[in-house]
Amino acid sequence: MSYGHFYPWQLLTKNAGVFLMQRFEQTFDVARLQSELAEVLEHHEVIPHYRPYLATGWGAVTLVGPNGDPTDHRSIQVAKVGNTEYQKTPAMRYTPYIEEIVSQFPGGRCRVRLMQLQAGRRINWHHDGNLFGLDHQLARFHIPIVTNPDVHWQICHEDCHWEEGRLYFLDNSFPHRLTNGGREDRIHLVFDIEVSPELLQWFPQEMLDQAPQRRELRDKCARWVDQTLGHVYKFQKRLLMKRQKLSSCLAQRSLKPLRSNQV
Repeated sequence: MSYGHFYPWQLLTKNAGVFLMQRFEQTFDVARLQSELAEVLEHHEVIPHYRPYLATGWGAVTLVGPNGDPTDHRSIQVAKVGNTEYQKTPAMRYTPYIEEIVSQFPGGRCRVRLMQLQAGRRINWHHDGNLFGLDHQLARFHIPIVTNPDVHWQICHEDCHWEEGRLYFLDNSFPHRLTNGGREDRIHLVFDIEVSPELLQWFPQEMLDQAPQRRELRDKCARWVDQTLGHVYKFQKRLLMKRQKLSSCLAQRSLKPLRSNQV
């Protein structure tokens, strides 16, 4: 399948000519990445994403996350648990090469995850909020570890065809979506780095000069998604919560001991 370009937020960014994705020349050893991925998956399960109403078959193993928990791939802002801070998880002990890669980036390291989208699944349109972007606090980077030609990405109007082992930046504060139409799971190394003057030097000046345009368009695009799809996601979220509550109640009832009829 291929995606169209007819949503309002796509037309806005296309007409403005803004860049929302950057492909870098850096490449990394795919065999080493896949070897470390296999080691992690041997010891840790992929945990379903905390926004399941956007997709099924979407999940992650956290290498750096809130309080070093490999099962928690939320951001600190979403977690909101006490004095939460980003720490290495036990899964990181199997990924020395990945740790070496992430340590090369100037700026504070935040979340580091191995993110999976199962074969035949898709992630619906969404945006990740105003913390992200080169003119904000965090920059999100991807390195595909396992992918296939039938993985289709869009960030607003930009179509993304990404290669294993190559470095990419994605301004995920803008609406984006993804389909894995292949027969194997797609798994990326995804990590967030604090924006700093040193990090901005990695990017072409033309992209940096567009910061005012992106700031103007970001809220407009987010509002379009929230207004057109937000009510659908809210309904799906409520339905999912009701199903989970019902399943929990049924499970509790099945665990209750049967009453004896004997006196």
